[in-house]
Amino acid sequence: MIEFWHGKFGEKLSVWLLAFSSALILVQGLILLGWLDVSSARQLANRGSLSGALVGGLLFGVGMIMTRGCASRLLVLSANGNLRALLSGLVFAVTAQAALAGSLAPLRTEISGWWTVDGGAARDVLARVGAGNVDGLVFGLLWLVVAIIFSVRSGNRLWMWIGGLGTGLAVAAAWWFSYAVSQASFDAVQIQGLTFSGPSAEWLMRVLAARRRPSASTPACCRAYSWARSSARWWGASSRSRASRTATAWRATSSAPWPWASAACWPAAAPWVRA
Repeated sequence: MIEFWHGKFGEKLSVWLLAFSSALILVQGLILLGWLDVSSARQLANRGSLSGALVGGLLFGVGMIMTRGCASRLLVLSANGNLRALLSGLVFAVTAQAALAGSLAPLRTEISGWWTVDGGAARDVLARVGAGNVDGLVFGLLWLVVAIIFSVRSGNRLWMWIGGLGTGLAVAAAWWFSYAVSQASFDAVQIQGLTFSGPSAEWLMRVLAARRRPSASTPACCRAYSWARSSARWWGASSRSRASRTATAWRATSSAPWPWASAACWPAAAPWVRA
């Protein structure tokens, strides 16, 4: 966005165009092949809000500039140890949860009702301009040519090409996979692409949820971890001795070798061990 605003068509814009064009081409191709039907997707079938898109897009854009990245970039920077990105990501997750089902939900609902459009063809850009999926495919191919030209002129390295095209592939794969699951599942499954707001808020609530006691089927290493952690809290031990006792109890009660036990037990421990 910054490159586009300053009239500089550099590597960042070219990578974005690679992701956009490849995702558009693959999605339209899947629809033409009959492997994907998005007519029942919430983004098209339900009533939409233009006011929500405008206000939400403006807030997201301002926040992205102020935090120097979107939600996905903040996640990557947090994994690299960037405390600024970690704090910004936590604020993003808290705000997303508040807007989805918290104190900001009434305000979000109010803003969304200012300007709405009917579902179906009214929300389909191709249908509104009188075009079809073949036209969408050609449109994507044209943008792919532009992306290739910008990438060559910017001297993009190999990993930039792979990253841009891989992101577009991931978007199309998410749409196809969720559609395939919806056709084979007995329960209602939402057809959707990639998103960060919903999962960020969901994982925040998982971390903050009340801890459950481990059942009898919980692996011994996980039960030992919970026991050692609870005991350390009651005894008021220091963080160093607490970590030592936890690791010792985990090793002692695990029947498998230590590296494999930790990898095997973390998924079972995650739902009921509070971070």
